[in-house]
Amino acid sequence: MHIPRMGRRSLLSLAFAASLFAGPAKASSCSLVDSPNPPCFHPHVTPTFKIIVVHYGDHAAQYDFEAAKRLYVERFNREMGRGVTVEIVDSAVIPLKVEPRDLVAMESHVGGNDPAQKTRDRLERLWYYYFSGPDGLIDEVRTLLLDGGHRPALEEADAVLVVSEPQFEALGFASGAFGFTEQPSEIAWALSDGGRTEWQPSARLVDELMHETGHLLGLDHASAHCFADSTPPNDRVACCAKSAGRNDVMSYCRDRAAVKGNFYYGFTDCTRKYVRKTTARALLRGEARPFQDQACD
Repeated sequence: MHIPRMGRRSLLSLAFAASLFAGPAKASSCSLVDSPNPPCFHPHVTPTFKIIVVHYGDHAAQYDFEAAKRLYVERFNREMGRGVTVEIVDSAVIPLKVEPRDLVAMESHVGGNDPAQKTRDRLERLWYYYFSGPDGLIDEVRTLLLDGGHRPALEEADAVLVVSEPQFEALGFASGAFGFTEQPSEIAWALSDGGRTEWQPSARLVDELMHETGHLLGLDHASAHCFADSTPPNDRVACCAKSAGRNDVMSYCRDRAAVKGNFYYGFTDCTRKYVRKTTARALLRGEARPFQDQACD
């Protein structure tokens, strides 16, 4: 069984995201207008997880953003079934923020001497990897949403999913009420040939969006013990083969490269049960945003 690497670089620790969900709600506001990390959900009439989907960057035309959104809703709701459904309450294509960036200095981060590997667009995407990070990206996108007429949607929404041209550590991350995934992915840019830029097909992009949505709903990584420090790297294939959650979209045991066409990963009984019982209750009652105490196997 092929075990995909935990991102092309080292994976952003989920502990960072999980810490933002822990504990009871202490603030009075559950609104994304007031904070990117609201402690609670608004009370819901039905257990519907309301999402804003954003493409952040100047090249949304490189893939079918609308088709990806439709496929995401279709696959998530089919997999989760009863209990919790997702609804896109707003979406936006937001051009990259115009600001001074030292792109000349950025050229030294990209290997080789081929100008085609050091285009302005690519250097701008990679600039975020070195000089922004998750918090900076979250604040930037949230501010642009607020300033761009999306305040009512932020008041209503439970979370924001961002398809991000700016690059960051790992394939994706979830923090507070924001989930990010890269599109495109810049790969191995520091090598002597300058690496490559990969635009993901809709099916693979949706796989990552479902994974980050799971975190926003309170799910940890399935099969997490297979990638714990206590598990030697050489034992991970065998560990994954025995794990009940190996084919869960929340698991790093899954083979992302296999996602294409009609084949995709969904949720397993353990992750579904948590969302249907714990997260659904929190949505209906307007309680603190939950996070799993114990990951699914």
